[in-house]
Amino acid sequence: GKPKGVVHRQEMLNCSVETLSGVIPLNEHSRSLHIAGFSFIAGLVDIMPLLAAGGSVYVANEEERKNTDLIHTIFRKRQITGMYCPPQMYTVLKKLYGPLPLEYVLMMGEKYNGEEETQPGVWEGYGTSEACPPVLLNPAGKGGPLCLGKPAARTKVYVVDEEGNRIDRPGEIGELCISSPWLALGYHNMPRETAERFTENPFEPGTRLYHSGDQMAWDENGNLVFHGRRD
Repeated sequence: GKPKGVVHRQEMLNCSVETLSGVIPLNEHSRSLHIAGFSFIAGLVDIMPLLAAGGSVYVANEEERKNTDLIHTIFRKRQITGMYCPPQMYTVLKKLYGPLPLEYVLMMGEKYNGEEETQPGVWEGYGTSEACPPVLLNPAGKGGPLCLGKPAARTKVYVVDEEGNRIDRPGEIGELCISSPWLALGYHNMPRETAERFTENPFEPGTRLYHSGDQMAWDENGNLVFHGRRD
């Protein structure tokens, strides 16, 4: 499709700090390995939470970020404690070297399809550029291959039917709508699309709602399960 420019406030930079603080323990001894491009919104999770906690960030160069041997060497040499890692890369690293010597790993960008995770501290995050990830968090591999987890801190999510009614019953599919302090202002120079996807929140007056287009349903444990796209 045709990419859309998403307009955010600077406040968006606080998103990963607040949403991850209750899940991932960070302090002045924490060190992340940053391998994502600086234009990729998921890469912020390697930077902002670490600096806010007084930790530090090792920024991999172009050669390092594409070489699994170099990445694994950096873990030890730089005393890395955690990182954002695409699921495919995590799967390859784990297969080559076994459990990673890290306190945490956060995977986003695609679904992790590996077996149930036994290494502690490995999480999956779901989110969109419009709502700023992570919106949902789930221990990797838990709940089945389509389970996306529970809402992150200060984020409210709703499953809504075609008439705009809220769905709370487990198993009933509707569109995922998101309300949080970090919603985008809208799409750059696209007022019609902005009006369609960003609306007033009928479930909490005075707040805004982003209509994601993702079809989801609650399960019996309060997790959201993915069921495709509306389009």
